[in-house]
Amino acid sequence: MATTTMLDRATAMIVNSWGQPLEALGVLAGRLPSEDPLLRCAMHIRTALAITDNAVAVHRDRLHALSRHAYVPDFDGLDRITKTAVSLRVGRRSR
Repeated sequence: MATTTMLDRATAMIVNSWGQPLEALGVLAGRLPSEDPLLRCAMHIRTALAITDNAVAVHRDRLHALSRHAYVPDFDGLDRITKTAVSLRVGRRSR
């Protein structure tokens, strides 16, 4: 079951508001920043959401790998699991 992320919602909102594909809007935001500052701001926010979404996915995958079934971490591994879990939690809050 696929879930809609904040990035997906932001992308849909931007595309619907400006009525153009995202790729075209990216070019316009870079080329004409003074003509449509709201578009430029929306694209910057979307970029920040994409970076955060990617970071959360990396931390989630790392945590799954460190806590997989029948895996017994060494003593140092417990610290890595804790740090990864904290990073995932912080990343999810910022999304």
